[in-house]
Amino acid sequence: MSKRGFKPDIITCGTLIFGLCNNGKIDIAYELLMEMIKLGIKPTVNLYNALISGFWKIGRIDKSQIIISFMQRNGCKPDIVTYNILLNHYCDKGLLEKAEGLIRKMEICGINPDRHSYNQLLKGLCKANQLEKAFGFLSDHMEIGGFCDVFSCNILINAFCKAGKINSAYKLFKDMGYKGIKADCVTYGTLINGCFNAGFNSLAEELFVEMFKRKIRLSVNVFNVVMHHFCKAGRLKQAQRVYYEMVEKGVNPDLVSFNTLINGFRVHKKAGEGLGFYREMRERGVRPDELTFRFLIDGLLRERKALVAYRIWEEMMVFGFTLDKDLSDRLIKAINSEKR
Repeated sequence: MSKRGFKPDIITCGTLIFGLCNNGKIDIAYELLMEMIKLGIKPTVNLYNALISGFWKIGRIDKSQIIISFMQRNGCKPDIVTYNILLNHYCDKGLLEKAEGLIRKMEICGINPDRHSYNQLLKGLCKANQLEKAFGFLSDHMEIGGFCDVFSCNILINAFCKAGKINSAYKLFKDMGYKGIKADCVTYGTLINGCFNAGFNSLAEELFVEMFKRKIRLSVNVFNVVMHHFCKAGRLKQAQRVYYEMVEKGVNPDLVSFNTLINGFRVHKKAGEGLGFYREMRERGVRPDELTFRFLIDGLLRERKALVAYRIWEEMMVFGFTLDKDLSDRLIKAINSEKR
């Protein structure tokens, strides 16, 4: 462009750099940034941030650090986004000492960490299973600074549930109300799933009912969690009731909803009823996947309904899916047996 007498501006170069970074062409974006500087166009902190993030994502940490040093030498100070990019990657890689040091550096440099900064560190501590430290950080640091929100609580509740610490998760859930933090569908879904996994079934069901009473904005994921656990326990009628309650409340079932029910009926040798949900998913315009067909065909073969299984296999082919060898051999064998 410059060779033809057209001098690009910051908007043109910025658009190209963002586009290249979004498409993973970080080295080309970096070359373009260097060309900008040669032409006397001063890059903005946002452009540097795009490159820093891009190099971090592809594991070129050394290059990210070079760019940070370079931008500072050229009079461009890192901003909160720059620090959050670094913080995110430190926490993701489990480099918690560096993450904590970065938070302290931000505070000293006058760049106040925001909610995202603290939530990233909280997530990192939880990922490293440092739950006591994470709880202390939430209580003693985030709450005092006014940074504790529903997202923070959800991070810690999820970590407690994964570790089987249901009492701690439930206590934090209760404390949210006292602190004026309103639980959302993620809070309820996470806690309900944790309770079911740990065998606190009654509490899980109580929370599910409470969710409606509190008029929480509903999500299909919560219904899917409850249906999954009912199906797993063989409580198929309750799973069906949850499905119809979901539809009644205006929440659209998704692929996971239908596969959960179809698989539940398959496992408990009621594939015919699962077939009804397959028909319903088709009517609702939900596209089945390979698992849907495998669940149906396997369930029907278990119940010696080879011809019905064959018809489902024909529909499966229309969608571009094929059976694995084991299931295919079983279907062929069952069809041949029925012909005799």
